[in-house]
Amino acid sequence: MEDDDARLAEKVARAHGRLDYVNVYREHTPHEWLVRKLLYQIEPFGEDRADLRAAVNTLRLVQMWASEPLTESQCEQEINNLRFYLKVNQPPEIVLTPAQAQAMHG
Repeated sequence: MEDDDARLAEKVARAHGRLDYVNVYREHTPHEWLVRKLLYQIEPFGEDRADLRAAVNTLRLVQMWASEPLTESQCEQEINNLRFYLKVNQPPEIVLTPAQAQAMHG
């Protein structure tokens, strides 16, 4: 199981009051798991949803008091900065081995 799959399985298990996240992952077919991952990107739940909501509300306050309106790209950047301000919440960095990098670029 990949790290991002394990993190999502843990979140799904907690959302359903379960602790056995490995079994939650195994109970899904590959297609079901892919759908769950895609839906989570569109509509996060649990603590990630609360973080997104707090980031949007904070940005609304910032915009209300800003002397100049923020551009769309600035708004998106600020929302990500607010959502992922803790290291534990930051998206994982992908570190490739030289062989993996060579395989990607032929």
